[in-house]
Amino acid sequence: MTQIVRLDPTRPLAAQAGVGHNRWHPGLAPVLTVEPGETFILETLDSSDGHLDAASTPADVLAFPVDRVHPLTGPVAVAGARPGMLLAIAIIDVVPRGPAISSLAPGEGALGHLIDAPVLAAVTLASVAADLEIAQLVNDPFPTVTCSLATDVFENRGDLRTSTRSTS
Repeated sequence: MTQIVRLDPTRPLAAQAGVGHNRWHPGLAPVLTVEPGETFILETLDSSDGHLDAASTPADVLAFPVDRVHPLTGPVAVAGARPGMLLAIAIIDVVPRGPAISSLAPGEGALGHLIDAPVLAAVTLASVAADLEIAQLVNDPFPTVTCSLATDVFENRGDLRTSTRSTS
């Protein structure tokens, strides 16, 4: 039977005891233990821990509770694994719950100096493909930021005044 760590996307991680954290620490207890080769499922929350969604406003960006940022499901222990061992993990599938929410407050992050009002955008793979005139986007699951959107996508929507195209 496949082990599953379920999360309620309508509640912040802090209100869901024993399923995750938002700061790595060596004292964290595993939320589940799996055998080598075992398949398991981890549900996740968005990086705002549910604070922002497609109906959010720029005022919500300014009220963002930074202590809730970056909720992480886990950790997961692998039976028999010891410190220093190299483990191979295969991510089999990633299923989005809805649009990705991108936000930026003035003075925050790498682009915060470009704006004087909060920026908020709901993005789907289909909308990015249309905006960038790409015929097909490959959803290749990888548990970290693997690329950045071209900022002219936001400029075309009137959200940013300056454009710097990123090709990474």
